[in-house]
Amino acid sequence: MQFESAFYLALKSGLYPNCEPLFRSLYHLMQCLEYFFKFHD
Repeated sequence: MQFESAFYLALKSGLYPNCEPLFRSLYHLMQCLEYFFKFHD
């Protein structure tokens, strides 16, 4: 799943422990994308 890959990338690159606000922004972006894809499905 795309979102899980994004989470994995964030963890792998060390964004989660070091840049929590950035990770929250990423999470928010993924929420928007999920809504977008559901809307177009």
